[in-house]
Amino acid sequence: AAEITAGRKPAAAADGRGSTARPGFTRDTVGTFSCHGMAPVAGHATAKINQDCGCFVNPFAWPGQALFAVLDGHGSDGEVVSNAALNAIFELLAEDEALDEDPPAALTRAFEGAEERLRLTVGREAEHSGACAVA
Repeated sequence: AAEITAGRKPAAAADGRGSTARPGFTRDTVGTFSCHGMAPVAGHATAKINQDCGCFVNPFAWPGQALFAVLDGHGSDGEVVSNAALNAIFELLAEDEALDEDPPAALTRAFEGAEERLRLTVGREAEHSGACAVA
């Protein structure tokens, strides 16, 4: 998987010299797996679009920090909602100036902001779909 760098300038290390050292997450220690979607049909199942998505951003915001997020879309257009939510959460979190001081509050703001953004941007065709997320 391709690595994405997001966020701010590297923060100074505890020793004051500054550091761009990467956290201990490499392709040998982090992986992903997702199965194709299945829809129940009387007596059997049929293939459908996988509505899951996720990201691994290393480093995120500053050296030594990474972002892991997994979303599970549901409904007829769950893949639209899960991908839009992932993009919104990523962007809002990366732009949050208070991320350094209070990461849990920044995550809450990003999730709430993503919900509002989805209301404004996701088309009517997806209004009965949604996504669950963990980051």
